[in-house]
Amino acid sequence: MPHTPAATQQSWVFHRGALGDSVLLWPLLRSLLKRGQVTLVSHDSHAQLAHRWLKVTPLDAEQSRFSALWTAGHAPALLITGVSQVIAFDADPQSDAGGVWRDNAAKLFPGASIELHPGRTDRIAALQLAGPRPDIGT
Repeated sequence: MPHTPAATQQSWVFHRGALGDSVLLWPLLRSLLKRGQVTLVSHDSHAQLAHRWLKVTPLDAEQSRFSALWTAGHAPALLITGVSQVIAFDADPQSDAGGVWRDNAAKLFPGASIELHPGRTDRIAALQLAGPRPDIGT
């Protein structure tokens, strides 16, 4: 039986790492799915794999609207509204480039909380981001 989210929160996750790192995000994606809709912006093959197994909405990170997030002063032509949170694993919040990405993401997703998590995601970090899983006792 397909899972029907109790809430209608929309979350977008940006991840362009290796396939193994992408799969390590699946506990987080499952946790977000319990709260609503999830869109994964990643390498197309990684996003499609997550769509197949988790039913997230897949988007290819190579789209120009996402590449433009790295350009200082970018003004998006079309805004993406109704998104509650954007979680990015591609931008270091301490770097100038990460600041540009965060500022542009805030323009593209008005009203959404923007969270940057730099670096590779290991298993422990992924599980911590996902939060407790009462269905498995942890």
